Amino acid sequence: MSTLKVNTIQSFTGALPVILNDQVGISGSVQVSGSITPMVDDQADLGSSTKQWKDLYIDGTANIDAISIDVTAGSSQDLASSAIYSVNGSKVEVKAITAANLADGAFVQFTLLNTSIAANSIVLGSFTGGTGGLITGSILTAATIGVSTASVQIHNETGAQIDADSAFTASFVIL
Repeated sequence: MSTLKVNTIQSFTGALPVILNDQVGISGSVQVSGSITPMVDDQADLGSSTKQWKDLYIDGTANIDAISIDVTAGSSQDLASSAIYSVNGSKVEVKAITAANLADGAFVQFTLLNTSIAANSIVLGSFTGGTGGLITGSILTAATIGVSTASVQIHNETGAQIDADSAFTASFVIL
């Protein structure tokens, strides 16, 4: 590995771009007046799976082709024992069991407690695998009702009754 050690640069004048073919380590802060862009489109990463950036602050628009958010999966819960489900994270999976028969056109409601939910958060939900076709035709809505709290409704639009003790998994993203 090549090593570049520089104590102080007051200013730099010369032919640009400066190309370094190896790693450059910088301790401290770097301030840039201008853009930081890769030499070739769609070929360079910012960080890695083992060397991740901690926080990202953006004042403007984030133009992202694809996004991946870590999932926090909650344990399975019988909604008959409690209509409150608590799991934290900005992307979560809720594994639950319906408490009673749910007729076509009817709805069931539960409360999602999650410390990622702010008073102005948007909570998006959808059904994922593990429903066995029993609940997948239903509509899932979520509304933020306060800090760390959302109200979730499952509206049965399957054309038939959903039987009690039907297991399902729902995914939520908190924005």
